[in-house]
Amino acid sequence: MADKYAREAWRTLRNYGFAVRTDPTQKYATAGENGRADALVARAGRAVYVECKTGATSFAFKNWRPNQREWYEQFCVPYPFDMELWFWITMGFDRPNSINPTHAPRRSYLLSVEVLKQTEDLISPIQDSIPYRVGPAYSREMQKRHLDAENLWLPYALVWAGDGNWTFPLTHSFQQYLNSKVSAERHDN
Repeated sequence: MADKYAREAWRTLRNYGFAVRTDPTQKYATAGENGRADALVARAGRAVYVECKTGATSFAFKNWRPNQREWYEQFCVPYPFDMELWFWITMGFDRPNSINPTHAPRRSYLLSVEVLKQTEDLISPIQDSIPYRVGPAYSREMQKRHLDAENLWLPYALVWAGDGNWTFPLTHSFQQYLNSKVSAERHDN
């Protein structure tokens, strides 16, 4: 079942020209593939899986459940699949366009499974979640190293465009898919 802000993810990806395939019914959502990602998105002959997750003040690594990790290992990693898995993670609880520094404006990040695993490897020896913003309630090591989503995931942050939509900065690593073009000969036939 998709998370609270999955609609924004799908709307944004559709606005960028992606076909988004989700299973809206719980009964058939994971038939035969328990733990499957929330959506398969495709554009210009390229497809990736996207898993949506939500956290208010932190994202617990256990939210990527064991069955989802097993599904990733079984259906994404081995040849001939070699399918990429991306995580659309939304954190914060205030309006996305809030500029008050004491608030936690809602932010969305789109990051590859590799980035999520690197983040987990970095933080899990200290604690079991990545905070939205590290502060006095966190260990000195977390504070000193700025181990939070606002710092570690800044390159993967999306920009709020309003009306339930996000935009991708030109430097975002997902640009490889956004810049894919359908070949002219496919349209001529």
